[in-house]
Amino acid sequence: MLASGRELRQGLRESLAAFLNVSAEELALTQNTTEGQNMVINGLAWQPGDEVITFSLEHNSVLVPCYYLERRHDTVTKVLPLEPDEDHDSIVAKVEAAITPRTKLLFMSHVQFKSGLRMPAERLREVTRQHGVLMLLDGAQGTGHVQLDLHALGVDFYAMPGHKWMLGPDGVGALYIRQEMIEQVTPMKVSGHAVHSGHGWEDFEPNISDIQKLELTTTNDGLWAGLLAAIRFRDQLRPGEAEEHSLSLASRAKAALAAVPGVSITSPLEGPGCSGLVTFSVEGWEPRELVNALEAEHSVSIRAVSDPSCVRMSLAFFNTPEEVDQVADAVRGMVR
Repeated sequence: MLASGRELRQGLRESLAAFLNVSAEELALTQNTTEGQNMVINGLAWQPGDEVITFSLEHNSVLVPCYYLERRHDTVTKVLPLEPDEDHDSIVAKVEAAITPRTKLLFMSHVQFKSGLRMPAERLREVTRQHGVLMLLDGAQGTGHVQLDLHALGVDFYAMPGHKWMLGPDGVGALYIRQEMIEQVTPMKVSGHAVHSGHGWEDFEPNISDIQKLELTTTNDGLWAGLLAAIRFRDQLRPGEAEEHSLSLASRAKAALAAVPGVSITSPLEGPGCSGLVTFSVEGWEPRELVNALEAEHSVSIRAVSDPSCVRMSLAFFNTPEEVDQVADAVRGMVR
């Protein structure tokens, strides 16, 4: 017998909760990472002069919500400079120096999409906790890529997609809110989930403690079923296996590419800042031109990124050492 839409979504919450080591009651189902981040940014209470700390390397899905927050509430956004391979000690020191009594939120990516730099989330959470600063992570490049235990991390908010590293369909995602913080996020879009309802208007009461207050109605249950299937597929891997494999492939790729004259690696070469994303540039090639040539001539699918201008490999648990070598060989033959 087919499950109802409600049963399907609850089953998805429970499977995703186990995957992230959180409770199902701490997860709202969303369309994507950006929607989850907007729920938090727009749902918190802001006063003029409140500060948000973020970084120059961030995706626009982080920077643009901060920009509009300033326009609406006269807040202050501190955009800290960040190198694509910056050392963790340097990042932590910058954040510590930037925090003031008016700092309300640290908002950043768990893994930077432009270089694969894995941010020192655990260390920064200790810093923000000491100063009473909230922490929101963009998990677009983290979920399904690095091993996640959100309760152990202690982060207040974590927004994530169902596609990318999770291998689910486009158009679905989730937002984690630490249980104690749910009441502090006011829904900006509301449906029947946002109230306790009796027999009519006179009986409405705000539903402040249930995270489903953030969800609207009538979604595509086929997409939710796709994400649930993706999580069950991922559950065949042992904990940490995907991340270990990605890091191994990334080390192999950086070593092979660094040996090619004219190739410069942009990603961290070693240490805790490494991830399964590897970015590099090739002398004599514009990134998009190189991406198109690798696709057409070698069936290699990578993408171009800007600021810094380079190309990016995403090395997932299903990729092989032979595929990494294929990319390095192709690049070696294309150096001008």
